[in-house]
Amino acid sequence: MEVENAGPSAAGTDTDCWYDPGAHPRLSAASAVLDEVAPGTPAERAGLKEGDVIRAVDGQRIEYWGQFRERVSGSNGKAVKLDVERKGQLIHADVTPQQGIAESGETTYQVGVAVLTRLPTAAFPFPMAFAMHL
Repeated sequence: MEVENAGPSAAGTDTDCWYDPGAHPRLSAASAVLDEVAPGTPAERAGLKEGDVIRAVDGQRIEYWGQFRERVSGSNGKAVKLDVERKGQLIHADVTPQQGIAESGETTYQVGVAVLTRLPTAAFPFPMAFAMHL
């Protein structure tokens, strides 16, 4: 799980989290699929939920997590407009990033989400998954 200011309880790296291809069959593992929305954060106040897929920020298409992080951190705390896919429906949300500390220790703007970042090996039949790790 890649964490973007998800709060003190959200420890993890991109190797800790799994992406369920059945839940979002059109997505790649790099898509911005929210795995966690931390309580009390701008994301929660904006109504974002686990499983939401960020499709655009301020009208600019989001194809992978890094783009979302760049747009949010570059907002300088100004509200951003999100296009979010939830259960096949496109919804819109405004979120105002707050200043926080990135995992690197740098000051940045964040909204308080964690995202799924890779495919599970469990999606492969056992012999194939085993062979891939040899």
